[in-house]
Amino acid sequence: HIANPKLLGAKTLFATHYHELTELEGKLESVDNYCIAVKEQGDDIVFLRKIIKGGADKSYGIQVAKLAGVPENVLRRARE
Repeated sequence: HIANPKLLGAKTLFATHYHELTELEGKLESVDNYCIAVKEQGDDIVFLRKIIKGGADKSYGIQVAKLAGVPENVLRRARE
């Protein structure tokens, strides 16, 4: 509905970890995927501040949690 120009056709941004949404690009003509470029440095990431064409190929939730200051014991549990 949201991607159909005859029904609504809204320009919409989804920021999500639901990788299944990237499959919509191949199924709906008006859907395009973009993601934020990152550089991996060991277990850490650096955001390159660039938006690039394509869906994210992996999740960086634990790395983002670390950047946000989540306690190490919580990060260890998340890695399990």
